[in-house]
Amino acid sequence: LGDDALAVAELEPLRGRSPSTPWLVMWQMDLAEALVRVGRVADAGAVLDEFVAGFDAAATGRAPGAAARVRALLVADDPDRAEAELERSEALLRDVGNVFGVARTLAVRGGLRR
Repeated sequence: LGDDALAVAELEPLRGRSPSTPWLVMWQMDLAEALVRVGRVADAGAVLDEFVAGFDAAATGRAPGAAARVRALLVADDPDRAEAELERSEALLRDVGNVFGVARTLAVRGGLRR
């Protein structure tokens, strides 16, 4: 958090490696958020698509919560859609007690409202 270009440089080489448990560490969502912030929105969307392919669309918990947060960044030009994704992210993360994830979602919400 804080140096998005450095985050991209460190995380992007991990793409293409075997994602045995993508939902465990979720570096992909860190990469996607950083890619959005450095203006590489299409690349962020591709990372999100790769990530969500690793779990069921009806899944709940940390992974879908993080994915919804990234999706909000990707649709930031549509405030209603972005807010709906942030609400979903917050609810999913609160349900599993992921306070750090909730805090990140709230930070994204604050950034989008600026």
